[in-house]
Amino acid sequence: MAKNVEILSRETIKPSSPTPHDLRHHKLSFLDQLAPRHYIPIVLFYHKESGLSPSEISVLLKKSLADVLTLYYPLAGTTDGDGAVSCNDEGVEFYEARVQCELREVIDKPNAEMLGRFLPFDRSGNCIEEGGRKILLAAQFNMFDCGGVAIGVCLSHIIGDGTSVIAFVNAWATTSRGGSQDIARPTFDSAFYFPDSESESVRDLKRKIKGFFAEKIETRRLVFTKSKIAALKTAASSGENSQVKNPTRVEAVSVFIWERAMAVYRAKSHPKKVFGIFHAVNLRERMIPPLPSYSFGNIYSSAYALSPIELEEDYPVLVSHLRKAIKGIDAEYVEKLKNIAAATCGNDMNLKSIAIFCAPMIAAS
Repeated sequence: MAKNVEILSRETIKPSSPTPHDLRHHKLSFLDQLAPRHYIPIVLFYHKESGLSPSEISVLLKKSLADVLTLYYPLAGTTDGDGAVSCNDEGVEFYEARVQCELREVIDKPNAEMLGRFLPFDRSGNCIEEGGRKILLAAQFNMFDCGGVAIGVCLSHIIGDGTSVIAFVNAWATTSRGGSQDIARPTFDSAFYFPDSESESVRDLKRKIKGFFAEKIETRRLVFTKSKIAALKTAASSGENSQVKNPTRVEAVSVFIWERAMAVYRAKSHPKKVFGIFHAVNLRERMIPPLPSYSFGNIYSSAYALSPIELEEDYPVLVSHLRKAIKGIDAEYVEKLKNIAAATCGNDMNLKSIAIFCAPMIAAS
């Protein structure tokens, strides 16, 4: 167990070259405005393999971070109200920390509270504001007794989504390896595709969503073996009520959690409530033409499936509900989303959300 994580130093890292004046104003999109006001966290673990000492790795990380910020320049800025980012090169925060245990002790039995110690900020808290600026990006370099390290990154959800975080982390890793020439230049034009609106319906929608994400976030770690996932996929695709013959792992597992949550709630009481499951869906590949993966910003929407608790719908039916919801996020949906100012806010519902994000991190080495 990580008995103690001691912060050794803090440094503000600025881009290695100044941002051109014509790029110093980054307009936030409509979807950015709807995003939660907390940080998106990622923690990457590395065993001691290279000939570099932890202190040498830290120097390399800080230099490469300064270099990659010339491409990801909005991250070194600060929000100018709620509608834009001032790309003023004020920098990002870089912490060094000493962890008084070995890396294997953390990897063997991870838990959310322990992993949170390797992050610079509380992932569920609002964005940190210091000296009148909101910190959009911070990293923490954690050094273990065994020589292993962990890198914790917090990106403000105001400016980007999970795909954006991964694009940045991979670009940082590539720069650290000396391959900056291989990095695709990110684009920051999501406001062009999803312009913000100040209509009353949109303002009301923003207030409701901010209130929803203000609720307390709890994290649990559930481990599903390969055989258990295979059994769930079989159960989801079999039976007379099955409509999905090739469920994905994400569909099978998330619907299983949804079904079990409803069963527990049903056993305690019998209210006439509707339970829903939310899935973040990447819009980049669903647009015409598709946007590249390095398009930065909150370019996602939520697919949601609903089930009245008293219906007691079985597992295959619930899987089909989720599949239909995800398939509904298509090019036609994206076009409607672009004109969201004309949409209504919908009816109130009692919803439980399950956020599951899966993406490859193999390049971040």
